Amino acid sequence: MRAFLAEFGSLDAASKYLDEQDKSNSRVSKVALISPAAQEYLQPASPARDPDTMVPSIDAKVGFPGWKLLFRSSRQSAGIKAEELPSPVEKSLQKRLKTFRGAVLERHRNAMVIHVRLIAAHIETILASADSIATDHNFICAAIANDRSAILAFLPLSVDPPAATHYAEVISKLAKRLDASIRLRILACPSEAWRYLPPQPLNAISLLFRAIKRGLRWTHDITR
Repeated sequence: MRAFLAEFGSLDAASKYLDEQDKSNSRVSKVALISPAAQEYLQPASPARDPDTMVPSIDAKVGFPGWKLLFRSSRQSAGIKAEELPSPVEKSLQKRLKTFRGAVLERHRNAMVIHVRLIAAHIETILASADSIATDHNFICAAIANDRSAILAFLPLSVDPPAATHYAEVISKLAKRLDASIRLRILACPSEAWRYLPPQPLNAISLLFRAIKRGLRWTHDITR
């Protein structure tokens, strides 16, 4: 099957397209749904610009791109704008999707990264909830998802950054909005925030202290 990359104006539009394909029994296989904020981390990091020397552009427009959907199909899909990807380009994108977490943490020391195990029916709820909760707590949420899991990266705003307690509030509110069968796992978090997180099972304690010894980042599971 051929690989395509389509862009949608919103998460809702991307979800409706996927629902329509399911209802029509179309041979469309979703590979990844990519949020606007996540797309920066699928590209090489740009050199930092010096504000004292860079020339501002009067006509420059600032804004996020749309939601991207990487999918496979035997033919071009009607009704959407989709770019067919040559095999080398698709493989390169797949590789960057796998290293998304690392790319985020290289650029954001205080990011919190969460892995979510899910089923296809909950994808839109999880991504929409994560984006809304992030905005309420001074984060930007960069996310990628497939039918089985999602990676949610909560990136602190440079202006008015979140407090340590905000990390815990993000987890608590996200857990409350999701189905009880969905499991959240924190892959990375600043060490200053760990003490505010919800109570963890005892078998996570040893993992926690080993990770603290290695540095500022650690992994644990959220149970509800």
